[in-house]
Amino acid sequence: MATYYDWPAAVKLNGVVVWSSGAFEQGRLSFAEVDNTYRVPGGRIMAKATFARIGPETLNWYHWLCGVLKGNIFRLPLDKSGQVATSAAMTAAAATYATGIPFSNNQPFSTGYGFQFQPTADVVSTVLEGETTVTLDLVRWPGVLTLGKLFGLGYGVYHVQEIEYDGTIATITFDPPARRDILAGELAELRPTLFCKATNPDAFIEAVQYARIASPGSLTLREVVDANLL
Repeated sequence: MATYYDWPAAVKLNGVVVWSSGAFEQGRLSFAEVDNTYRVPGGRIMAKATFARIGPETLNWYHWLCGVLKGNIFRLPLDKSGQVATSAAMTAAAATYATGIPFSNNQPFSTGYGFQFQPTADVVSTVLEGETTVTLDLVRWPGVLTLGKLFGLGYGVYHVQEIEYDGTIATITFDPPARRDILAGELAELRPTLFCKATNPDAFIEAVQYARIASPGSLTLREVVDANLL
């Protein structure tokens, strides 16, 4: 089984954009022998991420990433993307749990931190693997999902293509198709994370300045579809 790393919080993201790449389908060769390969729906999610400058106090995490980024799987947070749902109510709720959500006995982990705040919606209708429509009840966060936003189902990340509301009930057409069956009663994440591998890890590596400051390059990352997770 593969090893999965959480993206280190010390290496902060400036921004992320996420899109569905589509699958490649072979086209015909033209008379000039140009390969007319084109994309069709159903490919993997892609992300492009940029990073903040890194100072001396967290430089070790940058060096660690330079060594392990190639070929390994990371869980990339997408909360720095304008594509995740947000509202004043979400911002206020997150501020209430500045050090994380504690266990039911009101105790944190031994580190003093709790679980990360994660706004969710209830899955109303069962979605079968390969389908592209889901119904969510957004009663806790009404109206926050719109065209182009991202949400998570069973560790997969999906892109809202079409959405129609009936009160707090949203019927959503999404892409890529569902990676596995999603049962009614499960939770959809409104601040999902992406399991992915870097397609250009060498682009991240930049020389460390004499003042022990690094400015990482941008990364393009490709979704990893793993049956053990999905």
